[in-house]
Amino acid sequence: MERYIIIITILSLLCYSCSKINKAYDIVQEKASSLFESFSQKNGDVTSKEKVLKDSNIKFSAKAKASKLMDERRIYLVDLTRSMEGFKGSEDIFYNVKEQLSNAIVSMNDTTSEIVIIPFTDKPLDLYVDKIANKDSILNYIANLKTKKGDTNIMDAWRKGESMLDSTKINYMFMLTDGVHNTGEPIDSLYNALSNWHIKTQEKYQFAFYVLLSSAATEQEICRIVNASKQMWLVPSMNIQTEFIIGNMHQSVNIIDSCKAKLHLSCTNPEIFNQGFKLKISIPENDNYRIVNAAESIDENGYLAFEILKLKEQNNLPISYQTKILIEYDREKYPLVFFTPVEYNFIIVNVGTRIMNIKILEK
Repeated sequence: MERYIIIITILSLLCYSCSKINKAYDIVQEKASSLFESFSQKNGDVTSKEKVLKDSNIKFSAKAKASKLMDERRIYLVDLTRSMEGFKGSEDIFYNVKEQLSNAIVSMNDTTSEIVIIPFTDKPLDLYVDKIANKDSILNYIANLKTKKGDTNIMDAWRKGESMLDSTKINYMFMLTDGVHNTGEPIDSLYNALSNWHIKTQEKYQFAFYVLLSSAATEQEICRIVNASKQMWLVPSMNIQTEFIIGNMHQSVNIIDSCKAKLHLSCTNPEIFNQGFKLKISIPENDNYRIVNAAESIDENGYLAFEILKLKEQNNLPISYQTKILIEYDREKYPLVFFTPVEYNFIIVNVGTRIMNIKILEK
């Protein structure tokens, strides 16, 4: 009888423990909060528990399984004004533009990628939405695009494109025009919209490309604004067969046991790494850490290996240090390769962890 009482007691304790498992994460957060509050640093480099725990779905671990970050949405704002087809002596580039757009679609292989095409003249026209899984339908739509009467209203087209941004996806928005904004709201409105792009899209997977299809589209102030933006690029060519190297904006590594780390990157065309493409990663100069022994390309599983060099004794390093991973590569040689994002928020954690193990008692 006594043995049964012991067994029942153990089972009750196990059931009680299981009922508490869902609260384990909250307990860890509370402990982390206490830890960070106790060891807050005066120089501001140490992050709060919210920053350490935020967006931590990708960790640097050799055991981590590589996976796609999010599905992709590409938004193309396509100028259909008659100047695209040689009206009033302008260069006839319409066929070539459609061909380049089609080539960009053909080169995409992820069937979950979504395509949004917004044609415009003096206003946005009916938009087209489809997935790359229906590639033939998209190509047929592009082939049947025709120029129309009307001036060039880039502002309203841009605004329509912004309304199609999807927070659950990685967004790439392309403005394809051979001219300058000349109808609708004053051009200052367009300047403001472009200037506010980075503010509106900061910490979001939303990136824009202002494609100058001809020299007539070059406008000094627009070029200045776009070049100054962190999440927008100028493309002075009708070639829009861009390649993207994508990573999680928020990365972290705990260097308490090992200084080896891995950055997971996915590439729309991994073949570029077999064609000589190399990159260099670093963090801003500081008194605590430096990146060393970094690989110059990702491996077959999509990881870029590197090490964290400690510049101080272990006990003199901050518990948590917030910095950025910066990426450099030959932009002149690879003008259509883009890192999205171009830098990563990076937290180096220097603290041990406690693990609770539950064991079943044996007789």
